[in-house]
Amino acid sequence: MKILIIEDDLRIAKPIAEDLKHQNHAVDLAVDGFDGLNYAQCIQYDLILLDLMLPKLDGISLCKKLRSENCQSFILLTTKDTTTDQVNCVDEMI
Repeated sequence: MKILIIEDDLRIAKPIAEDLKHQNHAVDLAVDGFDGLNYAQCIQYDLILLDLMLPKLDGISLCKKLRSENCQSFILLTTKDTTTDQVNCVDEMI
């Protein structure tokens, strides 16, 4: 699989990327929303791992933009852990 990780915290992103590479996936890493958007518009990915709290372009806005361009496969990463935050996130994505 070709996977894009969009995560600004390299302490999180690098271990995920390394694990995926060890499983023979091709992995690219972007550290902010604009870089992630550029990667996703230039390369077709099978999956995007997307942090919601990103610099320059937040994850929800980025996800909406990519979904409007027919990119559909996302796993969202967030440190928001309340049910209200999670419901609000899902509502924003629909």
